[in-house]
Amino acid sequence: MSNILREKLADIALEGIDRVHDMDVTHDEYAWSIADAIIAALPGMVTPLEWEDQKGGSYAWPLGLHYYTEGGGDDWSAACMIGNDDVWSDGFSSLEAAKAAANAHYTAQIMAAFGIAQGGE
Repeated sequence: MSNILREKLADIALEGIDRVHDMDVTHDEYAWSIADAIIAALPGMVTPLEWEDQKGGSYAWPLGLHYYTEGGGDDWSAACMIGNDDVWSDGFSSLEAAKAAANAHYTAQIMAAFGIAQGGE
């Protein structure tokens, strides 16, 4: 494990401990507080998609998924494909909004793989 990840997880665990430190709690409740703090921090630890500009749109290919945006002006779409199947798509008013939504979808998919539901997903 990298020292950076170790330090980040230790900081998060300490936040969980600090939340219950002065309370009259069981060891289980201490452990749950630490676990809750780590789970809450996981989405923020997902590395954002790296976008590559292509003809008429931006593309990112993480983990076998194909995220793309296309359009112009106030009419942009963002989508995620596996193979030739669209698994998610939506419309947006700007390229940045489309990229942000694609990143949110990507993060939600990673969290879902861990069994962690994200709000609204």
